[in-house]
Amino acid sequence: MFWELYQMNQISKARSQAGRAKLKAEQVVNHLNLLEEKVANLALACQSLWEVLSETSGITQEQLEAKMEEVDLRDGRKDGKLSQVTDHCPNCGRKTSRRRRVCIYCGTPNETDEVFGLR
Repeated sequence: MFWELYQMNQISKARSQAGRAKLKAEQVVNHLNLLEEKVANLALACQSLWEVLSETSGITQEQLEAKMEEVDLRDGRKDGKLSQVTDHCPNCGRKTSRRRRVCIYCGTPNETDEVFGLR
């Protein structure tokens, strides 16, 4: 009798955990789909901007590729990624992201000359 109650309780817990796992998996799939849409939209925007830029300024594909390589190497690695680079806060000296407007430790404004906060 007690063993059966114990087993039923364990089964109930397992079903509950499975339900939470299923919900989490569905959330991850939804998030992935949203990210894929954003990437596709950004790719379309980048291609469109490149075509306008090349048509109006005469910049070549080779110049674009050279600039991409230069930007890629700013973090010291040629990996085809735009990596976040950190700076040290001029006030407290701690490492801080260039993407943040202020230091998360002391609140000092993080001034950057980059449009996207990356270099």
